[in-house]
Amino acid sequence: MRKLFLLFLISLGHFLFSQTTSLIINNYSPYQLNTRFGASGLAGNCHPTLGSNPYTGNLNLTIPAASSTTNPFVVAYPTYASVITSSVPFDYWFVRTLPNANGQNRLWSNFSLATGGAIALNTNWSYFSFLTHTGNNSTVDDLYLEIGTCGTTPIFYDSGTNSDAEWFNISSGGITYTYVQIY
Repeated sequence: MRKLFLLFLISLGHFLFSQTTSLIINNYSPYQLNTRFGASGLAGNCHPTLGSNPYTGNLNLTIPAASSTTNPFVVAYPTYASVITSSVPFDYWFVRTLPNANGQNRLWSNFSLATGGAIALNTNWSYFSFLTHTGNNSTVDDLYLEIGTCGTTPIFYDSGTNSDAEWFNISSGGITYTYVQIY
């Protein structure tokens, strides 16, 4: 009985102290995306912040174009630590813990990024920036979405010449799913 109770307490602790927001990117467009995205402190705090590596100034990840307008290319990041196993994997997050601190690269498996880690518990997805490109790598649009942390104005929809993007959340079963969709 004690073992069952202990197992229950461990399971409850894992549930209560876990990152509950997943990021899902649906690219419905015929364009490849060169992107960066990240998270920042909860409750309007700017720090800690983290961005897709190598650092937040680069559009360093490539998300392929959709195979058709009804069949998007989907990328899902259920947790910060799951980036290594997604359809568009990467190894490191660029993390800045304080406003004047130098940022540093942290491996996806770093304890602070794991479920229940200090950064995972105190941040949420906050921005998504990308360029759309044609097959010959010509830039089509430059779009940016954010939830409005750090005193900025939220941008949940952005429109370019040939593509549009939107950001929204859906909650189900105690989990919030953050969607970024590009058309």
